[in-house]
Amino acid sequence: TPPKEGSLHRYSTISKDDAMISNHEVLLEKAEKYNANSYKIMELRKTLMDFYGINKDHLNCKRMTTWFKEHEEKKVFNVSLMSNDTKAAYSWYLALMGMYEDSVYFNKAKAVLQEVKDYPRMETGVYDIIALTEISRGNIAEAEQIIPIIEKINAQNLGEVNANRLLYVKSKIFLAQGNYKEALNFINKVITAEQELMQHS
Repeated sequence: TPPKEGSLHRYSTISKDDAMISNHEVLLEKAEKYNANSYKIMELRKTLMDFYGINKDHLNCKRMTTWFKEHEEKKVFNVSLMSNDTKAAYSWYLALMGMYEDSVYFNKAKAVLQEVKDYPRMETGVYDIIALTEISRGNIAEAEQIIPIIEKINAQNLGEVNANRLLYVKSKIFLAQGNYKEALNFINKVITAEQELMQHS
């Protein structure tokens, strides 16, 4: 049975709520103190890295990337032993690593995604991270290759939020290419769509 829509938050929750961040840090401290499953610790750290990223807390993001690299080097993570949920979290963590560290992590994130089932919105979130990061690094061709992948996933009628994110990615590509007219066109589409969503929410 596909997971309920609400379960997506395990992989993409982003918040500026200090209490929520503090609670997750307590959970992480307890999990590590009592030697919880490495995959559960990884999921907690992935969520915290989301929190710290949106808050531009680079010091704590570094904590999360250092831990991940150490565990990757020790070969702690084995995709063949992961549940579907854990694969989803792992692919998201890899995408975050690619954003903060090196694009080489993106290839592994894509490979893990091939084994994730029933999380199309999470998949597009990972591809969004990859595309936007590649754009910021001037790798426009790599970003353009992501577009048809996202479009194929979005064909599952995932809703306006996913469609708007794709418009935003396209606008960033046009901007990076110096096609300011098309970039503005797509940004206006995003603004219009967001306003419509707010009116119906």
